[in-house]
Amino acid sequence: MEPYIAAHNMLLAHASATKLHRDKYKAVQEGVVDINIYTMWS
Repeated sequence: MEPYIAAHNMLLAHASATKLHRDKYKAVQEGVVDINIYTMWS
């Protein structure tokens, strides 16, 4: 169950960062927000 909770939290954080970028920075910086879902933890 823990990996699903971690993935859920990662998606929520990404959505929050994307909204902030769209609302505050996109018009000025014209950048993009991306996500990397391939991670390796050992």
